[in-house]
Amino acid sequence: MNSVFPALDIAAIKTDQRLQMRVALNDEHVDDLAEALAEGKSFKPPPVVFWNGLDYWLADGFHRLAAHIKAGLTHMRCEIRNGEFRDALRYALGANQHTSLKRTNADKRKAVEMALADEEIAKMSNRQIADLCGVSTWLVDDTRVQLIARLSQSSDHLTARISHLDDRTTVTSDDRKSPQKAAAANVPAATAEPVRRTFEPDVFEPPSEQTPSLPTTATPAAKQQNLTDPFGRPLTGDLVDVFEHRTAIMSMVAELEEVKGRIKNLHAHHGGEFMPWPAIEYQLSAAQKQLEATAPQAVCPECGGANPLRAICRTCDERGFVAVGRFTQLAPVLQQKAKAFCAERGRG
Repeated sequence: MNSVFPALDIAAIKTDQRLQMRVALNDEHVDDLAEALAEGKSFKPPPVVFWNGLDYWLADGFHRLAAHIKAGLTHMRCEIRNGEFRDALRYALGANQHTSLKRTNADKRKAVEMALADEEIAKMSNRQIADLCGVSTWLVDDTRVQLIARLSQSSDHLTARISHLDDRTTVTSDDRKSPQKAAAANVPAATAEPVRRTFEPDVFEPPSEQTPSLPTTATPAAKQQNLTDPFGRPLTGDLVDVFEHRTAIMSMVAELEEVKGRIKNLHAHHGGEFMPWPAIEYQLSAAQKQLEATAPQAVCPECGGANPLRAICRTCDERGFVAVGRFTQLAPVLQQKAKAFCAERGRG
């Protein structure tokens, strides 16, 4: 029976919060499943993934995936279906209807919210969405109304409370109603206007006009001194441009961390509670991990980043380099080979 369902490398299975219809994982359930795996038991039916020719998207089986990881397993047998991300989403919306761990009311509502968050699915009737999610039409109708009301309120709250993004402004539209607060802010109560700020993205300031620029002839020389990957392996050809993106990617990861801090700060103030902070934090953290995982890490230890081996290399998928995420998954023998390759290049 197991031969029907291939064992996929867990590292190759992609997860997305939009496909997770549970509000949170049940730790006890994960522990029970992990114990079952330790006893050699398998799951029937198996987790379901959707293959779009590039990625395996997990549509059903988040608890089982967590159990595999907890049990220290590296592969998981899955039912593979062909389809795009939206196909995986449609399947995931009603995936937990017939499992041993029953859905909570909050789980059902989250499924409806995920459905309404999708541009195409949101156009469907409430009856169709209810059938897709395995819930009542009333729940879909109620959730849709609440989301619309929440969005309307969020617009008013955001306008009135945007100054709390960094806690550096104190006068809001509510403060105008209080003579004491208006006086404390040194603003007349009758004519006080909300302080408006323009929030600019945090970017590096360009050099001032007084800062001397490097001569154009120095640029190639400067590049020649840094034509190596982080492990010191020489870069050639198109890999030079590829590794120049590494700094930009890591900078974006840091910027996302700052964005999370600002959104959390807004959420913590009155008027910001409308924001689904846990979901936003999860998505931004996932984006950080995905960005960091795609940052170039090393010249491919298998092909050396050069043809003719690069054209048929499965380790780097013909890219000539391996990213951070891929490098951490390399077998020890390949990591040793990377060191040996580096030494050979050094001797060369």
